[in-house]
Amino acid sequence: MNAVRNRGIICLTVTLIMLSVVNFSGCLNSETTNTWAFKAIQIDKLQSLGLDGTGVVIGVIDTGVYRDHVEFDKNTFIVWRDYVKDAKQPYDDNGHGTHIMGILFSKGSISGPISGYHLKGVCPNARAVVVKAVSELGEADDKDVAAAIDFCVAQGADIILLSLAKNPETINVGERTQQSCEDALKKGVFIVAPAGDDGKAD
Repeated sequence: MNAVRNRGIICLTVTLIMLSVVNFSGCLNSETTNTWAFKAIQIDKLQSLGLDGTGVVIGVIDTGVYRDHVEFDKNTFIVWRDYVKDAKQPYDDNGHGTHIMGILFSKGSISGPISGYHLKGVCPNARAVVVKAVSELGEADDKDVAAAIDFCVAQGADIILLSLAKNPETINVGERTQQSCEDALKKGVFIVAPAGDDGKAD
């Protein structure tokens, strides 16, 4: 069982890394999962093998989540923590976090109001530790991001997605975040940080 779970964690980690460099803007068609982007990084093959996130916990550090969106299964969310306003209930005053959560966990059960297509997440059966460390304006500081990483590790995350922002000038991360990342890696937690949103080499 552990071998299967570990394989799922590794596959999901690689998938998330590849998602960080794939542009989904042209991936819509009449199918639920067989979009060009899913095929390009072979998510469809992984899901056909049963690697759909089952048994894997992903810590998502971003702007929060609109938990009541119809595409989200309420059982997806294990725990919530807010390092910006210390709110006890999940919210997303920016929208980016909910967007990322949809790419990961959407059930693909309804058609979108704009696109009209069903879009299923890459790991719809994974579970989430959701941490808000990025403000409405896309700002975050070193202390909060580091604390968010530590929190995800403490809550049993297998993978941590540092989905912070497009503009590096608004994200002030440094030694504390680096130390928390190193501590997480030593405990066997995979860390993924998207790059290249500005179109420049990172």
